[in-house]
Amino acid sequence: MGKLEQYRQDHPNIDSTTIAYLDAAKASYTSFFKIIDLNPKESSLTFEDLLQPSEFIEVINKSLSKTAKLGYILFSRLLPFEEFNAFSGMYAVFPGDHNLIKRYKIMKKRVKAERESVQRFVAAFKLNRTLGMDVRSA
Repeated sequence: MGKLEQYRQDHPNIDSTTIAYLDAAKASYTSFFKIIDLNPKESSLTFEDLLQPSEFIEVINKSLSKTAKLGYILFSRLLPFEEFNAFSGMYAVFPGDHNLIKRYKIMKKRVKAERESVQRFVAAFKLNRTLGMDVRSA
């Protein structure tokens, strides 16, 4: 049993907001997301997941929707809530392609870790040091 499931089992009377967050955290994942549309009035952005191609993903992020540019690529953790999507934790921003995914796959193979999530994070972190943009969030 994972930590999130254990928490839910140990706290049977938690509120619906906490349950929604725990469910989103359990379904969360990291990836590289390319910005394909911006909507500052709605505080949202539309992304293409570059590692797990699927339908486009709309994310709520007030600051990023006003400062990002089309084509930027973000590495972050996506929290898929029932009504919306959000990013959690740090994110790295890259200015366009630069063969980023190819370089990421090479870097990931060099990371000595058992869990793919650790390999993914370390590879993205290292790429951010050489290719990433300086980012400040408000």
